Amino acid sequence: MITIRFSRHSYLVPDRWDDFSQGNAEKFVRLCHAFDLFETGKMDFTQLKVAVAAALLGLDVSMVPRQNDTLAENIFRLAEKLQFPYRFSDHEDGSRTVTVNVVLRTNLLPRIRRRKGYRFRITKEGMVDCNITAEQYVEAISLMELYTRTRKSDVLDRLAGTLYPGLNNAPYAYKLASYYNFRGILEWIRNLPDFRLIFTPGEKKSGGSSPLGLSGSIFTLSKSGYGTLKEIQELDLFSYLGALVQLNIDGIYSLQSAGLKAGEIAEKMNLPLDCVLPYLSAKEE
Repeated sequence: MITIRFSRHSYLVPDRWDDFSQGNAEKFVRLCHAFDLFETGKMDFTQLKVAVAAALLGLDVSMVPRQNDTLAENIFRLAEKLQFPYRFSDHEDGSRTVTVNVVLRTNLLPRIRRRKGYRFRITKEGMVDCNITAEQYVEAISLMELYTRTRKSDVLDRLAGTLYPGLNNAPYAYKLASYYNFRGILEWIRNLPDFRLIFTPGEKKSGGSSPLGLSGSIFTLSKSGYGTLKEIQELDLFSYLGALVQLNIDGIYSLQSAGLKAGEIAEKMNLPLDCVLPYLSAKEE
């Protein structure tokens, strides 16, 4: 946390995503509004940094220029210190790309308009407490990816309704925040070593940005003997992910048994070679 003092008031400002809790919901909603303006080209990076600093202070960015000079100066100083909401990519030509980087270990919006959403948090024991089902997850993945590409309001409505069943007439800002909230949770999951096998892309482009976005994954698991369609649809999220990992491991072993070499297996499964090798070594031992 960063401590900021204005006159007689002190503010604790998160300087990493892990500092956020469900009590920061209002600030998170403001942040998401700024992220959306930036990603849709309505705000440049300099404006985004100021908007992020103001949001974390609980201020309306449109009011910042009207405040006193001291407040404005401190907001600009804070904006320069904050790095966690962004990802920087440097290119060979010397240019730099900035993207929004949301990584969350908890659902910051457990409710919207009294409609209860999914549970996702890390317990004191370090365990994931999650009640998202495989069916809900696959549907939400597809809608999230579609909204990322199109930014259509009707898609956002469907996504919010999937994550918060029965939600109607919610403020746009909260529906938008539900998108970034879910996106941030997915980013955290994608970084878990246990799921590297299903989230590490190969060189060939696939039909979707995530293997979980393919509605056929549930059918494939059922066809491979992991349960009936209904049983798999009702699996909790991490059991579903674990089944997908095991399905890929079984695929690696099957291709090895068919005489394919490591490089051929990696190409066949569209995975980097270093994702395949540990499983081949384990079997050989």
